[in-house]
Amino acid sequence: MRDGASINAGRLAPTDLGLYAVTVFVWGTSWIALKGQLGEVSPEVSTLWRFLLAAPLMWLWAFARGDTLAYPAADHRRFAAAGALMFSSNFVLFLYGGQYLPSGLLAVVFSLVSILNLLLGAAYCVPRPKYVIAVDVDVDIYRLENVLWALSMWVHPELDISVVSGTMTSPLDPRGPNPPLTAKMLIDATRKADAPGVEGGPPQIDVEAARELLAALRAKGGS
Repeated sequence: MRDGASINAGRLAPTDLGLYAVTVFVWGTSWIALKGQLGEVSPEVSTLWRFLLAAPLMWLWAFARGDTLAYPAADHRRFAAAGALMFSSNFVLFLYGGQYLPSGLLAVVFSLVSILNLLLGAAYCVPRPKYVIAVDVDVDIYRLENVLWALSMWVHPELDISVVSGTMTSPLDPRGPNPPLTAKMLIDATRKADAPGVEGGPPQIDVEAARELLAALRAKGGS
């Protein structure tokens, strides 16, 4: 673990911010395409055409880069599962939802799926943590006080904490009711749109003061 002299060291470079802004713009305007797909054509047909057009572009891009698309059969099965669950069925469901809900609202919800994917991905990966916390990029994850600050600042327990049951854990987990299965807690500690205008982690002066106070209390207890 690194000690991280300052939280400012983890800030994004201008190029990263520019790429992030482009991504936000594309996702933010996705409601336009979503609205255009609603009509006489069924959501299943719209989704089919979406990927029939995307597949040749992917092949051309891979050919231009010199990448190979030859993978073992097991990998292709995983690709098929990801395509069916993450890139096909969800589009169909969102198109159906667009028939009853404002497309702008659906676009906002869809853009938040990346946070959910991050949490679920961490929950199901090795070493299979029981508690998964998502924080903003300007929060130094290598400094516990910064993560705790994000938890206390941005988390509404009723809205931002979810529990997923039936996930994998270590066979040695003493609290697994049916090893290797257990439950995982997913915590969204990212900054919310209605949050106050506070940026970064805890002020460094507060962190240093807390460390000095803790050291003094430990010294007093030891004496």
